[in-house]
This record gives sequence, structure tokens and C-alpha cells, in this order.
Amino acid sequence: MSQRHAYTAEDILRETVQGLASLKAFFAYDKSGLVLYMARAAKQNRRLGLGFGQKGKHPTLEDLFIRLLTCLCWAQRLEVECFATTITANSYGLAAHLSRCYGMEHNYVTANYFRCGRQLRKIERHVGVEDCSIILLPSLAKLLWLPDREILRLIDLLSGSFMPTLSSNKQMIEEFHQYRQLYNTVSNRTVSSLSDCW
Repeated sequence: MSQRHAYTAEDILRETVQGLASLKAFFAYDKSGLVLYMARAAKQNRRLGLGFGQKGKHPTLEDLFIRLLTCLCWAQRLEVECFATTITANSYGLAAHLSRCYGMEHNYVTANYFRCGRQLRKIERHVGVEDCSIILLPSLAKLLWLPDREILRLIDLLSGSFMPTLSSNKQMIEEFHQYRQLYNTVSNRTVSSLSDCW
């Protein structure tokens, strides 16, 4: 059985730069309708955003955009509920607990996408640019498989030589912030707290 290629921080930035023009064209049109539709659908099927797109096909920017919103929403909700420390001692584990709360089967897909959301939140915090993860959208499929040590290197590169690219795309980052807020608000659970799942 062949092993998956181990990507590097440079691979992520290379694909990000190559896809930047397409990303700008993607953002040239309002995505509010798409975000509203997916957020409402996510209330019925939490896993919807992860499997969006055709199986076996290279994901489109729209597919990746929906996955990004889903991953970040999961990670942010867990942060808000402050489970990061209390759940580690639980035998279910972090990803398994979140899956159970959302009524989903826990498997490598949900675990990997949840890890991706946490890593993206980590990148945003350490780089110091909220919602900068949208710039990485063209490389999201590879980012899912980026080792932890390369995440740290990616943060260093984004904070250093890549910062001018983030600065020059400030408007796109701000626009994504609005979409992310809309998605989080509309797809919010009706339960008062995820602690209801304990």
C-alpha cells in the first residue's frame, strides 16, 4: 500500500500562489446565497460540508470554500465551549466527541477535517490575521495532510515573507470574515451548549 505524499509548507504556499488569480475571480461574485443555503442545510446534516463535491473528482474552489467554512465552524465552536482541555482526558477523544455531539459517525474523514479546522485556527492566531485561512483555499486539499512540523513552518513563512500577500488581499479576507459570520450564525445549533452531549 503506497503512502500519501508528505507535503511541505512550501508546497502549500506554491499552490496558494498558483491559485490566487482563480481565488480572486471566485470572490468577484457574491457568495451570500451559497453560504446561506449550505448553513441551513448543515443544520440538518453536519457532515454535508465535508463531502460536498463529486467523489473521485478534484475539488472545485466552491467545494473547498464550503469545506473551509465547515472546518472552521467546528473548530471555533469547540473553542468557544472551552472543551480543548477538559476533553483530552475523555476516552472518546476530541474529534470523536465533536462527531457524537453532531450526531455523526466518527471516522478518519471527520477526524481529519476537524484537525484541519484546528490547524487553520492555529495558523490564524499565530500569524495574527483573523480569517487569513481563505488565502490558503487553493491548497486546502493538501493542507489536510500537512504534518504538524510543517504547520509550524507554514506559520513562520506566512508571518514573514508571505505577509505582503496577505496584506494585499485584505479586502478578500474581510469579505470572508462576513461569510464566516453568516455561516456560523445560521448553522448554529439549537442546544444551548455542546456540553449537553456529555
